[in-house]
Amino acid sequence: MWSDNLVMKPRVLTTLFVCTAILTTTVSPAIAAVTPVDTPSEQVAVPAVNVTVPTPIVDLGVQNRQLVDHAGKTQWQLVGQPSVTKTPEFDDQVLNFDGKSAFYTTFTDDQFRQIQGGMAVEAYFKYDPAADAGHEHEIFSSQQGGGLGLGVENNQVVFYAHDGAGYKTPKGLLHKGQWVHAVGVIDKNKTASLYLDGKLVQQVAMPGDLKLAQNTKDFVLGGDAAPGSHVQSMMTGQIKQARLYDQALTPEQVSQLNDQAQQGKHAVAPVEQSVATRLVGAKRIAAGHTYGLNVHARQLKATPAQPLTIDVVYDANKFDYVGAERLLQGNQTQVQLVQPGRVRVTTTANLSTADFKKYAQTRLAHLNLKAKTAGETQIQLEQTTKNTTVQLGPAQSVEIQGKYALDYNGDGIIGVGDVALASATDQVAAAKQAEIKPYKHVVVLTTDGG
Repeated sequence: MWSDNLVMKPRVLTTLFVCTAILTTTVSPAIAAVTPVDTPSEQVAVPAVNVTVPTPIVDLGVQNRQLVDHAGKTQWQLVGQPSVTKTPEFDDQVLNFDGKSAFYTTFTDDQFRQIQGGMAVEAYFKYDPAADAGHEHEIFSSQQGGGLGLGVENNQVVFYAHDGAGYKTPKGLLHKGQWVHAVGVIDKNKTASLYLDGKLVQQVAMPGDLKLAQNTKDFVLGGDAAPGSHVQSMMTGQIKQARLYDQALTPEQVSQLNDQAQQGKHAVAPVEQSVATRLVGAKRIAAGHTYGLNVHARQLKATPAQPLTIDVVYDANKFDYVGAERLLQGNQTQVQLVQPGRVRVTTTANLSTADFKKYAQTRLAHLNLKAKTAGETQIQLEQTTKNTTVQLGPAQSVEIQGKYALDYNGDGIIGVGDVALASATDQVAAAKQAEIKPYKHVVVLTTDGG
């Protein structure tokens, strides 16, 4: 007797069909349980359904190394020095923003009215991994006591939409250093939605109608609108395209826009760089004084610039972080206090291959630490960057001496000046502990007999 729930292979069923005169009543249940499966040659591909996407009222991209509006309805003015480069992920041109540059256009009242009955804003961008994303920076925006825009804040992508009572801010995780397709939508159901890479990440109720920016009619690419100066809150990174629509987009339309944005994108194998690092500072410091510590890094082999992040770790009971200066290539290097006892140095600068002796070329940053309690301590480096081989230099040993001990000139370092100021009984002790040893210089004049 065949079991009713028996699933039989197709080749067994073929044999049974030949014997239908004998097995008709017992085979029928087994035949009903079989699900036909097409062979690969028989499978038919289901064509993708094309969704009609509304025509944008602003359609920004790069053409012939210039920002252009393919919709042909706006003219854009630049602020600062945004540049155009070719990105390896697409073999295509993109806009580069350095945190001090942007483009703006001034809308008419009629253009703003078009987006008040439902709208969508779109941007395809890559945020610089070394840039600040904790504070608010805008990608494509018009905000000032009202308005809307796409931006970043608290390391998240945010869609800002003001409904008269305040900003509604659906948000999602920002992946710095990666291309992100972001779309913000305000629909007739009184909701503000944010989509990232074609997926809805958050939807927020928006009871009131869209309130426009106040005292400005500017719309900004790479930043936000500002009365008088036109731009503020500028971003650091790249933008490939940005669009504005005068109607809401459906999830299917957003998904199709994401697919179109990703077309032609290919993976770029990361080039692993090898970096050597070193800490340079005095061996002794008096308590209460500022200790200067130089953080150095150099490439062991010349490679294209890759983001590098290293942590300077110290005893928080011995030092307080004061600040940093002399950063390599200006805003290409950033220093952040992660927590007491840990300072993070991040750079996207193209590191030199010069020897550490050429300190002006290899110094990432000069850190200032306030020496606290007397005693011996160490400062060391820790690697946090992936895809980079980092040769960490030795720990920096520091002796914190009691306040003003042998530091007669009050500069925080025991040196030649203190030897000169010390009493006769303390000069030997000061000389032994001096960072710069006093030497006698002898000049000998000779003749060659000529």
